[in-house]
Amino acid sequence: RFVDAWARDDFDAMHGELSDDAAARYPVDEFTGMYEAAERTATLASIEAGDPEGSAGDTITVPIAAGTHAFGEIRSTLVLPMDDDRVAWEPHLVFPGLAQGEHLTRSTRVPKRAPILARDGTPLAEGPAATRSSPLGAAATIVAGELGLPKGEEEAELERRGFPPGSFAGTGGLEKAFNTRLAGKPGGELTAA
Repeated sequence: RFVDAWARDDFDAMHGELSDDAAARYPVDEFTGMYEAAERTATLASIEAGDPEGSAGDTITVPIAAGTHAFGEIRSTLVLPMDDDRVAWEPHLVFPGLAQGEHLTRSTRVPKRAPILARDGTPLAEGPAATRSSPLGAAATIVAGELGLPKGEEEAELERRGFPPGSFAGTGGLEKAFNTRLAGKPGGELTAA
């Protein structure tokens, strides 16, 4: 029930599965905040749980496939300590494979922004986000659109995909319409520290 609720991002239901001691030590708001922070760091897109092994009163081991935007699929196990039929939760359980006292960190590599090309291959926009240009001049730039710092939901979406704060995105024209394809997919390293 705990990992099924996690797959649905239902932190209230997850918290409801905690032992009395764990629930008292980690109120639902703090518990939820720790999961949300780990999900942002990992760029978590999905959680798929396998069949649990073990019995209540000891530990239950659950194979987990964590789909991430920036790091692909991460397969590991989540070892849940049990107190009778309740989870004796600790903060390292926010992501599979973490040991007690560890937390997630990441370093992100942002790819080069792809050029926008006319049918004949002439660049309408090319170069790094901060200095995009076109050999065709201002007319091509108007069609290609502009880059800038996104705001609100667009900024949050970029961060969910793994782009660090302050990353440029399309704010108009073709740059905005095809932003996901032009920006590429960030990568890097997700580590336990």
